[in-house]
Parts: sequence; C-alpha cells; structure tokens
Amino acid sequence: MAGVKMKQIFIRESWVEYAKRNYSGDKYNQNTLLPAGRGQFAGVIGECAVGRYFLDTGIDFDYDARESYDYDFVVNGYRIDVKSKYSVGDPKPHYTVRIPEYQRNQDCDLYIFTYVTDSKVTVLGYMNKDDFWETASCAKAGDKADGFTERVDCHYIEIENLHPIENLELKLIEY
Repeated sequence: MAGVKMKQIFIRESWVEYAKRNYSGDKYNQNTLLPAGRGQFAGVIGECAVGRYFLDTGIDFDYDARESYDYDFVVNGYRIDVKSKYSVGDPKPHYTVRIPEYQRNQDCDLYIFTYVTDSKVTVLGYMNKDDFWETASCAKAGDKADGFTERVDCHYIEIENLHPIENLELKLIEY
C-alpha cells in the first residue's frame, strides 16, 4: 500500500449526544464483545467522524446506517460500512483491524476503519470488501493473533496494509 497516513478528528459533543440517543446500552447481538453497548457507541461515533470527513472534503453522501444493517453510507453508488474499534491509545501501523466472520456477507462495497478513544477518532484507512476478505489473515475463536485471543472467528489485517483515506477521495468524487 502507499503508506500509512491516518486522519484524526476530535469528537464533538453533538456526536456524543447523538450516539447516546442511538445505542441501546445492551449487547448488539450474541457476538458483541464490549459490555454495556460500548462497541455500538464507538460505532456511532466512528460514523459521525467519517461523515464529518466527507463534509470537510466535499464528498456528497447519504447516511443510511439507521435503515441498513449492511452499510452506513452511500457515496456515488458505493455502499460503505464503517468499522470502528474502541481504543485507549493511538493506533500504530502494525496494529490490526478485524471483521468477524459472521459479517462476511454484509451487502457493502468497501470498509472504512476507525479507532475511537474518549476524545478523538482516528480514521485509519479503507479497503474494498473483496480485497479485505481475500488478503486478510484468518483466525478462529480461541486463537491467539497478534497478542489478542480471538472471541469469534474473524479476519484481520494490519493498519499499514489499508489504503490511505486520502486515496478514497479520488475514488468517490465525480469529476
């Protein structure tokens, strides 16, 4: 890939209020890992940051996350799912992002990955869905992968192997 260039966006209070209104506080499903809906909260905050990024870069979008389980945004026909991970620190290029195997059949075209802390969102990069599933490493529940014991079957890839988010602008903006 062309190199790691992550974009940091500070969390706005309006996003926190929106996230509080739009998550249940419960596990999303039987595969949810974080307690008390914390993963849902991080997911909504990650979506807000990506929406802000789109606005700041002049990318027109439709926000469909409340109507679709499969994707969060539609931009020029691309269905985009934001994958967010709650973190306590800043991401490093050798850290990984994961997608559970049970999400393989989501009807989307590409993924944008984010790390969410209590104060900021780091937009890590993006990858086409098919490329992710073809190139990512596979781990089974119980496996140890990069120092982490997997709780569910998943695929994972290092952040440094994602496409820089700036490259997405060229793909999404119509000229």
